[in-house]
Amino acid sequence: MEVNFFIEGGHVLTQGNFRHCSFAVVDGKFDFRSDVNHKCTTISAKNRDVLPGIIDLHGDAFEHVLMPRSSVSMPVRTALLEVDKQLLANGITTAYHGVTLSYEPGLRSFEQAKIFLDELQFCRQYLSARHQLHLRVETFAFAYFHEIPELISRFSDPILAFNDHLTPVINDDAVIKRKLKKMASRSGMTEEAYLAMIKDLWAKNKDIDDHIQILAKSCGSKAVFFSHDEYDVQQRRKFRALGCHVSEFPMAEDVAHDAQNHFEFVVMGAPNALRGLSHNGAISARDMIKKGLCNILSSDYYYPSLLASMYLLADQQILSLSEAWKLVSANPADALKLTNQGRIEDGNDADFILVARTELGPVVTDVFCRGRHAYHIDLPS
Repeated sequence: MEVNFFIEGGHVLTQGNFRHCSFAVVDGKFDFRSDVNHKCTTISAKNRDVLPGIIDLHGDAFEHVLMPRSSVSMPVRTALLEVDKQLLANGITTAYHGVTLSYEPGLRSFEQAKIFLDELQFCRQYLSARHQLHLRVETFAFAYFHEIPELISRFSDPILAFNDHLTPVINDDAVIKRKLKKMASRSGMTEEAYLAMIKDLWAKNKDIDDHIQILAKSCGSKAVFFSHDEYDVQQRRKFRALGCHVSEFPMAEDVAHDAQNHFEFVVMGAPNALRGLSHNGAISARDMIKKGLCNILSSDYYYPSLLASMYLLADQQILSLSEAWKLVSANPADALKLTNQGRIEDGNDADFILVARTELGPVVTDVFCRGRHAYHIDLPS
């Protein structure tokens, strides 16, 4: 038995509540036993909240690091090293990267997804946070469905999310007008060529459900299924029948109600909760939390939003901090059946963070991942 660290005197969130206590990290696990010999590195957690590491089930902010400007791509390994630093600085110990496999060429193409996953698989051994796969499969990218079982088999505990961003666009001229330029630009296509591509795909829409059924059967034992942007209860029921019990960013409140009635998980965006409104006019995550209709928050497109939104929910007395923190730790762990993560409890993996409450807001000062001290900053005195 190797005692790695002794964490002394923190405001520790454990067993669902905060208490002032100390604990050891032994062989990369939490150890609250009183007989542990603390002749090891002692770290003072005085005036710090000691919290389970954040588990981010959906984050695509890495795309901004990969492509900081339109059509300007950076080396994947350089980008992943930078993303790893950003994750730690924001208290994220487990990050599920939302990698889109789309019908589009360019950033979200199958070819780019495969390149990124090849590099991610290689780089993970050198990175401090846990970098995991959330494969966002566009349902109209059926030409690549046969490749997906092999892709996800490379990762432990992967997420496979069913996305349909085509149907809401193709049936709404106003949405096409608003989004066409951006979608064509990221794909490296002219607007005319992009519009022709999606119209051609839409002509095959009657076969989509069959393609989805085949994909679900081929991946059912390899991944946890999410469904993204469900716009009505009928869609929630369709994906539930496929074994999908996580509704991600539902577009209507009754979808979340239906998920809740079936004891399922509802994921909303932390940027939405932090700002109090959606960036694209969708339902408010903060309102959904108030109504008890959201039980997981993810970073979506902005890593700092997770930590900041937890303290905001507590400051506004929407939830206590201990209840709010479940949205980013225990509940994500339960959704993916990560039995050794998400809680500071004896024998669990020692993924945890120390947070200082400052006049600027909460600041992560230390991060431990798998029991290793992965991040530290000194605050100005």
